[in-house]
Amino acid sequence: MFNKISNLIDSSLEKTLPDIVFKNAKIIDVFCLEIIEGDIAVTGDIITGIGQYAKGKKTIDLNGKFVSPGLIDPHVHIESSLVTPDTFSSVLLEHGVTTIVTDPHEISNVLGKKGIQYMIDSTENTELDIFIMLPSCIPATRFESSGAILEAEDLKEFYSHPRVLGLAEMMNFPGIINSDEKLLKKISDAKSFNLTVDGHAPGITENELNAYILAGISTDHECETPKEMKIRLQRGMYVFIREGTVARNLEALIGEINYKNNDLICFCTDDKDLYDLVHEGSIDFSIRKAIKLGLDPLLAIKLSTINSTKAHGLHDRGAIAPGKKADLLILDDLENFTISEVYKNGKAVSKNTVSNTSSIHLEKQKIFLPENINWDIELESNKIRAIEIVPNNLYTNEKILDVKTDENKKFISDKNLDITKLFVIERHTRDNNNVGKALLHGLKIKKGAIASTIGHDSHNLLVAGYNDDDFNLAVKTIQDINGGLAVVSDGKVLASLSLEIAGLMTARNIDSVLSDVENLHNALTEIGFDGDFNPFLALAFLSLPVIPKLKLTDMGLFDVNKFEFVSIEI
Repeated sequence: MFNKISNLIDSSLEKTLPDIVFKNAKIIDVFCLEIIEGDIAVTGDIITGIGQYAKGKKTIDLNGKFVSPGLIDPHVHIESSLVTPDTFSSVLLEHGVTTIVTDPHEISNVLGKKGIQYMIDSTENTELDIFIMLPSCIPATRFESSGAILEAEDLKEFYSHPRVLGLAEMMNFPGIINSDEKLLKKISDAKSFNLTVDGHAPGITENELNAYILAGISTDHECETPKEMKIRLQRGMYVFIREGTVARNLEALIGEINYKNNDLICFCTDDKDLYDLVHEGSIDFSIRKAIKLGLDPLLAIKLSTINSTKAHGLHDRGAIAPGKKADLLILDDLENFTISEVYKNGKAVSKNTVSNTSSIHLEKQKIFLPENINWDIELESNKIRAIEIVPNNLYTNEKILDVKTDENKKFISDKNLDITKLFVIERHTRDNNNVGKALLHGLKIKKGAIASTIGHDSHNLLVAGYNDDDFNLAVKTIQDINGGLAVVSDGKVLASLSLEIAGLMTARNIDSVLSDVENLHNALTEIGFDGDFNPFLALAFLSLPVIPKLKLTDMGLFDVNKFEFVSIEI
């Protein structure tokens, strides 16, 4: 330890040559929001100095290019990318993200402790630094069936791992404000290790927020409005502004960011699919969008680097300064945040490299389904409440409609009114055979059915569409491919994507996955989809009973605002 520090000091003072000297750089200073013109000295994986350095063992003349710290995503679910951590690592590094903090909430809902261990093991040797927050709510509520239940004692064994930073988003905020002992025990355990606790509190009142913070929760990524953001900042909470695939909050919140309050603001992605990560980017996309919306580029970079390190106590990175990790981005220009090179731990990142973690395997997920599912929805009244999709949003509306029934009072799907059937089928065990049923407005398909094992947060099997034969084919297809996505119509499988790891991820390469994704998009067009959103992503959040308004779990139609089950009929 002392020898290493001594070597770094000698490098800093040029008593020995630094391993690399980046000459003639425009260094982005995230502390004072200034540009420093000078050199950067690096030895090993550490920045040993900024200023004037004659030469290094290797000298790179940047000729006035900008240099940014590596970007940090403080809250992301790797599973939402559909690929394993090694593939995820290679994609994010190309976009300048050098560190992430992930919540393995999705795979843990399916596999429990085994899912957490898989994510720890499979992120051990990725080139991207991946830190972990332990999932706090497995299941998220008692109103759904998940593949596991994790109590405080189940989590405690993981807190001593050096890459575990705390307890992930506390989704059950009603439980917290009502002093649920089991939830408070989880928070207490995390705090006993001096670790942080992330929040998740959409629609919470100001007084409830006071209690929520008092319980020990220090961040939230669920702000939809400037008012929600401001009250959190006023109470000392870190606000992670989310810009994912479905939930995109940056444009609504950008006007609230200023030079007085920015120390507690970060950018995050939360959930972003592979297609958007490859073609848009990750945190780099948030920076570019923020700049286009008028934010100072240096401030946008600060929110994407040093602020995120403070939120989670990662004090060894996030800035270009002595003693920090040599995670550096070479930029062709600042206004467009165009990245020409990425250095991770002082080494240039090669494009299209995948870390060697492919030896970490899980057995293929078995999809358990009830036999002879009854697809009928019987109604005592023709006036019903349907779940209405809000495009590109996690929220849904309650839509009151008059619908048609046959002589047996069974609902008749109506493509002209854009009303389909929606089912959530418990898939983790053979124990309960639960099938939740609802009516869905706004899916924007004209025939057939779509199905998915991605159903936040318990990840049961969702299927939506028009007729029994297609429902049966869709769920059989999902079962045959060990989980994933499928589009069927008129007795044919038009496209599918196998997600053999817990029904959430695949170990296949990027090109193969993107090819299947493109086939799914083409199949959606074939069944008449004409919306301006991704129907699979919309489907994935229709079973999430912690974000308003109406959602469907395997136990039934759920009103999140009332926090109780409700009938389809009015």
